[in-house]
Amino acid sequence: MAFPAAGVASLLPLIGRWAPPPIGPNGGLATFILVATLAVGFGAGLAIVLGASMIGRDLAERRLSFYLARPITPAELWFGKLIGSFLIAFLSAVIVLIPTAVLVPDAWPGNLTLSAGESAACLALGVLILLLVSHVVSTMLRSRSAWLLMDLAAAILFVLSCGLVIRSAWRAHATVTVLVEIWAIVASSMLVALAAGELQLSHGRTDVRRNHRALSVSLWSGLAIVGMLAIAWGSWLRSADLREFRYAGVATPSNGPWIAVWGQGRWRLDYPSVMLLNTENGSTLNVQDLPYWQADFRFARNGRRVVWVQASDDRIQQISVGDLGTTARIHRFTGPSRSRLQALGVSADGGRVATLADGILAVFESREGRSIAAFHTEETLTDGGPTPQTFGAILSFADDDHLRLYRFPLEGRQSRQSAGATRSLTIDEYDLRHRHKTRTGAFSAPASHMFVVVTPDGRLLVTVGNDEDRGNQESQRRFVLDPRSGAVVREISGAGRF
Repeated sequence: MAFPAAGVASLLPLIGRWAPPPIGPNGGLATFILVATLAVGFGAGLAIVLGASMIGRDLAERRLSFYLARPITPAELWFGKLIGSFLIAFLSAVIVLIPTAVLVPDAWPGNLTLSAGESAACLALGVLILLLVSHVVSTMLRSRSAWLLMDLAAAILFVLSCGLVIRSAWRAHATVTVLVEIWAIVASSMLVALAAGELQLSHGRTDVRRNHRALSVSLWSGLAIVGMLAIAWGSWLRSADLREFRYAGVATPSNGPWIAVWGQGRWRLDYPSVMLLNTENGSTLNVQDLPYWQADFRFARNGRRVVWVQASDDRIQQISVGDLGTTARIHRFTGPSRSRLQALGVSADGGRVATLADGILAVFESREGRSIAAFHTEETLTDGGPTPQTFGAILSFADDDHLRLYRFPLEGRQSRQSAGATRSLTIDEYDLRHRHKTRTGAFSAPASHMFVVVTPDGRLLVTVGNDEDRGNQESQRRFVLDPRSGAVVREISGAGRF
């Protein structure tokens, strides 16, 4: 009955395509959506029904003994029924697709991500997964046994263990690693379910509850091995040795033996490896699940503390603080709501952390995460003009009670102006004790681009120049500015370096 029903369903997209009234210029897309939905729904529905009945129904109605009395092995019975059910469900879905594919070829979009072969493979895989899941669930429910509680607990533990491993790679934005982990877990779980189905019939025979016990023991024993292997893989993935690093980057403080190193470990796909390294005694501490572009480490001036921001799954800033002694120790606290972090600063002793995000400047005590002060900066990322100019920001502590915000234009569409353009740097100082802001200085220079650096010892360095002279070092003007007023302390002439 499945094939005739699939044949009738295959005519529905054609009727909708050709019957009046006409369906307009997007008829091809509408026909494709309809036929794809029918095919997937037909295949999925049959897989669920056939998976629940291919062994479970015969078992419940005491007909399984008829098959086992014949000269066939449990393995032949299991795989024969499974293959037959798979072919019925898969071919029914294909039958739904064939008439539309042949008679209305323009219904198939030309920009599909998957080819016809890849789509068929995905459909076949989905049908097989639904068959196995439906069979397992049906066998367990039909027994009405207390083993169901064990099955539920085991399923939760398996999903949690595999989910945590995948979540770790997802948080690190390691897309290739996530896909490999998902495919490996799905493939190994399917192999376990295939073997468990055969063992179910070999040991359970015709008794419903014995079938359930045999299926549960074999299934969850195999999946426990899969879960442990997934956990071991995740642990190995996050424990790269420094000697294995490729494409390494380094952040160093002005004082102290600790540095931050990041790169890619050998055989670890695209998972990023980030660690804190003590250059004196060689001790290390891995920083987990941190993408390369978030590896923005800010060391305290004394080198005893390092701060960085790590995005969590719910888009909340997680501010991480590393206490750097003989060994390193990391603690975290939740920062302000994260849409985009614009600036991060740390005080000289590392006791205070400042963030600028969404126009809010927030200051925290780094050890406990206690909020000290917050200000609306009334600054935006763009100037709102007809061709918006993007601005950058730097936060620098003058001392524990005074924080400076340096705001300057980044390169954008407005940077490509004539040589007469002007670039400006503004300096605002925030008094954290008395909760007020003062604009203490500014600096302007005729230039089309500006590069600003605040050194670990608090010096303010600025480079300005024009786009047409970008490759000429001698045309770049370099200034050392007073960090509070922006007054020029001295200019470095020629191609000299800071």
